[in-house]
Amino acid sequence: MATPVVAVAMLLLTDCFDCDGFGQPHFMGLCVREVGADWSVEFGPVLPGRFPDTTYVEISDQNGAITLAATSFARLTPAHWDTFHVVYEKVNPSIREIETGDHLVIDGLRYQYGSRLSIRDDANVIGYATLP
Repeated sequence: MATPVVAVAMLLLTDCFDCDGFGQPHFMGLCVREVGADWSVEFGPVLPGRFPDTTYVEISDQNGAITLAATSFARLTPAHWDTFHVVYEKVNPSIREIETGDHLVIDGLRYQYGSRLSIRDDANVIGYATLP
């Protein structure tokens, strides 16, 4: 009976992360889940060379109005929750780069269903998702 559960879990993870046919990310994969009253946005796979001080998140509402201007991951700390209502959490704090499994916790009351999330570096959008 465990086999079907594993197969479903693998299918869900595969749907969350966008890869080319060779398993290489062509942009940052994002998997959005509702967790209690908040959103969890897990990264994976992640392009190498992405760092919290040069990677940004921007959120807009369903109408395209920006509700969170581009803000570096480095600023998204628990100490700034009251300002941004988003926290960046590392899976392995000893590694400076953003890596697979790192995630954002996003306030579900501030950023509601249908909000659009984009992840960018200094030049390009490298990931995007809609809060379901």
